[in-house]
Amino acid sequence: MVFCPENFSEQFAKINFSWSLTRQKRLQFCCKAAVMHCREAYCGAFADADEKLRQIYLQHCRISREEFLRRLLIKVMRESFYRGETDVENLSAFALDELEKSLQQMIFGKSKYILNDFDFPGASFNKIKRELVSTLSGKCLLLKNGAWSELLKYPAEKRRFIDTPLALQINELSCFISPLCAVSDRGKFRIVELRSGKMGDSGRITALLHRFYIYNRYGKTADMLDSLQLDLEDGLLHLLESDGSLSEILDVISDDVRNYQRLLSIPLSEIPENRINCPRCVFKNICNQ
Repeated sequence: MVFCPENFSEQFAKINFSWSLTRQKRLQFCCKAAVMHCREAYCGAFADADEKLRQIYLQHCRISREEFLRRLLIKVMRESFYRGETDVENLSAFALDELEKSLQQMIFGKSKYILNDFDFPGASFNKIKRELVSTLSGKCLLLKNGAWSELLKYPAEKRRFIDTPLALQINELSCFISPLCAVSDRGKFRIVELRSGKMGDSGRITALLHRFYIYNRYGKTADMLDSLQLDLEDGLLHLLESDGSLSEILDVISDDVRNYQRLLSIPLSEIPENRINCPRCVFKNICNQ
């Protein structure tokens, strides 16, 4: 039976709902949009979904330039790091080659995601591409002159493979984080996240989940871990604070999951939207149709 909003809640209860920073941010942005990203978009992915659900799914697949370039850089940097790359100068060439392939996949419908920019009337592919090349080249320069060169100095035997997304099972909760890479040196385990700007509470949650991971995977305690953010705005590594307890973070995550599950049981028309964020929402043109 095809999933649809009317029967989704009963069927979804059989699925182990997972938490991630993306889902947390969506919930904080707008409850109604968060449900549309999760429930309606899932239903709209089916070929026989009705027109509105299909529109919601297609909007769900739209991605901002910033997030597109971050994901692209994670892919390129991870591949370079774990194949033993040591030459920092190769980053730009690898990244620009991946950009070309990714844009071609979007244009020919071979990618799940598509840039928001392509949704505007009169959007010029060549103009968008030039702007992306310029932005990506600038980010690569920051990284080359910053922490990327430091990370590439680690020899292969100190580079520790870590999945991304990384699934963590904490009691009954499934959580996902997206680390860039990890290294082990002089008794310290370092996990690096690739993000832009200050992470705030998200950084604190991420650091505590790092602690949970290294303790359960390697038996290492908090004093043996550095949780780091490689900031795309300055190219430098910043220490993520992990003050607080895992139980406190679990309470936050549990609250998010409960809120999602409650909202998923409510018809979309009864879920309030955060109107302040409507102009920035990908569903702004179809939310109240």
